[in-house]
Amino acid sequence: AIGPLLARDGATVAWIYLRTTPRPARFATETPFPRVLAPAGLFGLDDEALAYAEYDDGVLVRSRGDAPLRLKPAVYARLDSQSAGADGGGESPSLYEDERFGGGLSRVYYQGIGADAEDVVVVRGPADDRLDVLFVLLRLCLSALAAGAVVYVVGLFVRHRIGLIPAPRTRFRDKVLNRFLFVGLASVALTAVVGQQVIREQNRQAIWDGLRQRLGRAEAALNAASADDAPARRSERLDAARLDAVSQALGSDVHLYRGADLEASSRRQLVRQRLIEPRLPADVYRALFVDGEPYAFGESRIGTFAYTTGYKALPDGDGRPAGALAVPTLSEQATIEVGQARMVAYLFGALLVLLVAIVVLAILLAGQLTRPFGRLREGLQTVGAGGSEAPIPVETQDEVGELVETFNAMQAQLAESRRRLAAQERDLAWSEMARQVAHEIKNPLMPMKLSVQHLQRVFRPAGAEAPPEEVRFAGQFGRTTDMLIDQIETLNRIASDFSAFARMPAQRPERLDVAEVAEEAVALFEADFAESGRARLVLETDGAPLPALADRDELRRVFVNLLTNALQAIPDRGRPGRIVLRTRAETPAGASGDGTPEVPAWAVVEVEDDGTGIAEDVQPRVFQPSFSTKTSGMGLGLAISKRAIEGAGGEIAFETADGQGTTFTVRLPMVAEA
Repeated sequence: AIGPLLARDGATVAWIYLRTTPRPARFATETPFPRVLAPAGLFGLDDEALAYAEYDDGVLVRSRGDAPLRLKPAVYARLDSQSAGADGGGESPSLYEDERFGGGLSRVYYQGIGADAEDVVVVRGPADDRLDVLFVLLRLCLSALAAGAVVYVVGLFVRHRIGLIPAPRTRFRDKVLNRFLFVGLASVALTAVVGQQVIREQNRQAIWDGLRQRLGRAEAALNAASADDAPARRSERLDAARLDAVSQALGSDVHLYRGADLEASSRRQLVRQRLIEPRLPADVYRALFVDGEPYAFGESRIGTFAYTTGYKALPDGDGRPAGALAVPTLSEQATIEVGQARMVAYLFGALLVLLVAIVVLAILLAGQLTRPFGRLREGLQTVGAGGSEAPIPVETQDEVGELVETFNAMQAQLAESRRRLAAQERDLAWSEMARQVAHEIKNPLMPMKLSVQHLQRVFRPAGAEAPPEEVRFAGQFGRTTDMLIDQIETLNRIASDFSAFARMPAQRPERLDVAEVAEEAVALFEADFAESGRARLVLETDGAPLPALADRDELRRVFVNLLTNALQAIPDRGRPGRIVLRTRAETPAGASGDGTPEVPAWAVVEVEDDGTGIAEDVQPRVFQPSFSTKTSGMGLGLAISKRAIEGAGGEIAFETADGQGTTFTVRLPMVAEA
């Protein structure tokens, strides 16, 4: 307790400091009584950790415990500022501060003496340790985890009883997450076990090192006490050494053994109460007296309270062990266990943080690893429902990435199969319709044509002397019948196209020269081009043969159809257009050096015009049946041409630019000369 001593006028003339410790007089020369052996609350409030000091004008005049020699000027400045703000009321200023002292954080109370605070009384104690808060939090977390584990086990039992375990269906993500968590928990548990063993071993080694030092100092003190005796008689005067003085110097208890029997002890009351064994433990006796080891350590117990005791052999004049010194950790064992418990708490706190990090990372990694499988499942469901067929992005270069690439390839093949199936269904529908339409149209066409021709034969034109009305009728009759015959021929051609599209007669492939067939088609069109005057037809060929297997008639009709479309695509603009039919051989880049290609070469025929081109919105429908940009015809020419070329193993495509022209390209695989 600290209190002021007041004068008659109320001024503080002195300070009184009172400290009361409930310690019997017979313990005055002994080490502190072990708290474990005292009833709870016997010692009351402990102030062993507090340090007291008094400063006069900043200089230390008296203290108990650790205290700096001088007071900081900043403290005096703050105390003076409080005195100045008190308006001369005579109140003593005081101040609380948290300061760094001796490598740790301390809570310091400053009390100025008098209004001018020339003298200052200081009380220093340990500040609140944030690690203690962490220690309490860790214990709460461990308690919560233990309670959660019990609830989880009970929940497993209940779920098993009602049939929820084993689950009928488990997500792959949950399996991956469970594996991660199992590995993480196993790693944390193993680290905890190993770390706890390491902490215990380090703590044991630290205790043993401290005991070795104390035993060495105790032996030196005993040797100094019996320094006047001959070495041969030192073993006989071991009991004469003042163990109390040695114990006070060491700050710990000391026991002295002669042989295996306890000779003297600085903690005599514990010996009298049979709390300390009167003989050396068997393993310690064997280590010191039989094996000749200088030090030995053993675990001692008082009830359930365990502590460590260090032993050192005391040799006689012949160098043989005559007795032993023992220093126990009884008085400071509680502090040792608190320190060890704190280290274990910090270890488990770090492991708890690690466990949380493992759980978070496991959730993130499980989601990342299983995300491609989720996309695959969604993609399969979408494809199964006939929805979008967009490829899944490949995010990894491992087996999962290969699986995604395989799925994308399968999806592309499925899309191509669907496209071909749809095209075949359309062609089949159009073939059936074309067959019926051709049949219905051709039946009346022939009688109609014969009837009109019969009228032309039996009609007699009017003579020169005929009335004008008959002359006009004769001219009109001729023009009308010619128009009817022409339209009947048009209908006949349309019916023939429908019939050809429906039947697609069996191909008769033969080995032919594609360039020669192209020249035949050009020869058929020379008269039409010369008569129309709308375009010039140019044939570009290097004269080299382009051998291929195809039906000659079908291939010729394809070229004729392409030339016809090219001529019709050129508008009447006052100057002739230009149509080029070009033949060439296309050798792939993978051909071998001797001229024999590793993959088949292509016989290529291009029909290029400088007409109006094909509008972008109609380009996807160019090869569809019944589509045409012309007012005449049924739009089956390109559909029939595409079917014929693909039937021969080739391909047909086009490139166009609106207002600049179109180029159709036909590719057929070339065959060997033999």
